[in-house]
Amino acid sequence: MRIAPLAFFINPETDRTLIRDVCNITHKNDEAYVGCLAILYSLHYIITDRWKWGISLGELLLPQLPDSAVRDNLLILADTSMSIREAATLVGTSGHVIESVPFSIFAANKIRESNFEAILSEIILCGGDTDTNASLAAQIMGAFIGLSNFSSTITNVFAQIKESACILETANRLSVMLKGQ
Repeated sequence: MRIAPLAFFINPETDRTLIRDVCNITHKNDEAYVGCLAILYSLHYIITDRWKWGISLGELLLPQLPDSAVRDNLLILADTSMSIREAATLVGTSGHVIESVPFSIFAANKIRESNFEAILSEIILCGGDTDTNASLAAQIMGAFIGLSNFSSTITNVFAQIKESACILETANRLSVMLKGQ
């Protein structure tokens, strides 16, 4: 859940040792590493504008991921026409990386046909580790739609958070810094 910011500083195609090192701080196993790769690649494909219409994130990710249960569950969810509920039934919704990462990526992929709030609601209704699953999907969807495309409902709720001004200031500084690279 905490790996997403790294996507703005590294390239998952060339920085795999660093990714493994960062992952090992809290999770010392191969499935967690592959889960991190999957999230970072998802964000990388969005940031570099390589996630195009007509192709799912899963299709982009599968060739990049080593053989693992995370990859196997992404393969199970290759049929993007199924519902989020059906995907949850197939792979599960626990906080275990082999369920949470494929399920969340599948759900985030729905952003092209639904909206942010509706997808998060569906994820939550599936049960399981709802905060992990919603967080992972929201990170991907948020990167895809961008801050200016969040609904007024979401932005109003965010504005009520005490730290929101600090978060936005930090994000703006990061954006300026990254544009200078």
